[in-house]
Amino acid sequence: MIKYEKYFRQNPRKFQRLSASNSGQILVELLLAISLAAIIFGISGQLLDVTLSSNRLNKEHLAASNLMAEGVEAVIAVSSEKWQNIYNLTKGSPYHLDNSLGSWALATGAENIVLNNITFSRSIVVEDVNRDSSRNINSSGSNDPSTQKVTVTVLWNNDSISTSRYFTRSWNNTSVQTDWSGGSGQAGPVTAFNNRYDTDDTNLDTTGTAGSIKLKKK
Repeated sequence: MIKYEKYFRQNPRKFQRLSASNSGQILVELLLAISLAAIIFGISGQLLDVTLSSNRLNKEHLAASNLMAEGVEAVIAVSSEKWQNIYNLTKGSPYHLDNSLGSWALATGAENIVLNNITFSRSIVVEDVNRDSSRNINSSGSNDPSTQKVTVTVLWNNDSISTSRYFTRSWNNTSVQTDWSGGSGQAGPVTAFNNRYDTDDTNLDTTGTAGSIKLKKK
């Protein structure tokens, strides 16, 4: 140690150059470390941003999917209760769910639903369905009053999802008509019952007791 002290006393300028060189090297290393840390923190921040954004979008999509599924289930309930509940709607026009009377119904126009400060717009559209001679769904075929296409769409921000399903009235209970007093002239298929029937050979008497059909006396 004494030899080093003697050397530095005899060569003070060399010692100053050495100290300056060491200081410069430390400064460069410090700047490199700071730059590297800034890069790492920047990348970490971007990854965190992407993760949070992805989680937010996933939650929004899940909420929209639930609203869409609810719309489909409600239409199932509505059509099962009475086929005319969907068949008599204006085709191609938007409808929304209404539960104000304690059971599902369809009312005109789309609806806005706010979940987690996000506004979702849900609409239900009913369309006629055509079938060909083989009873396959075909746009160039004839109208099938026992099948309806229902599309449920959910919109939010700049995104949307939708699903379409075909509904048939095979789920409905058999309808019973007991009044024939209106006479013939009711062409089928019948979607709303009244007091008429299709045709006869003029030998039927429906003018007697309501709900009865008798053969005319000759």
